[in-house]
Amino acid sequence: TMAASFAGVAGAQVIGPRVALQFATNGLPSPLYASSTDAVIARLLLDTTDSTEAVRINSLPFNLITGSGAMASTLYNCRVYNESNLSTPLNTPASATTSMFNGINSINFNSSLILQPNTLTTLSLRCDVAGNLVSGGTYTINMDTANVVATGATTGLPATVTVRGVVFVPPVVTPTPGMPSTGAAGEATQNLAM
Repeated sequence: TMAASFAGVAGAQVIGPRVALQFATNGLPSPLYASSTDAVIARLLLDTTDSTEAVRINSLPFNLITGSGAMASTLYNCRVYNESNLSTPLNTPASATTSMFNGINSINFNSSLILQPNTLTTLSLRCDVAGNLVSGGTYTINMDTANVVATGATTGLPATVTVRGVVFVPPVVTPTPGMPSTGAAGEATQNLAM
């Protein structure tokens, strides 16, 4: 009887709100051109396949790392789009000249992004690019799951945030891979960094 009761409890286990993140490597401009507008800087996949509840996200912390003389301010007027609706950004920058900076750029959404369970959503970070790209400069965008705040849309419980395809072992924090882009003669090509 005790074993049957234990098996019944294990079978009724609730997973709760969950979202897995993964940066996509396709759909990025190569090369990245100076003085371009609406350039896709990063594409982020949000996977709620294992979630038993819709997941609410109010902002995302895009971490920008520049290298080889690149200036963060070269990327400005950055907006996040749900690729299922490219006509309306999820955020409104403070001004059209608001630029990125090195470190975590927390982009707050105008309203909550609700991800239904068992769905895959693709977001893109799109920025205007200034004319002063540095030859050989690099831009890497990544995200640490520890900085992503997601909750159950119904319960308000904290969602488990992981990297897609990676086994989650608490309290280990696994950052998502980023996309660097390197520049030459005012243009920047993008390469994958693991």
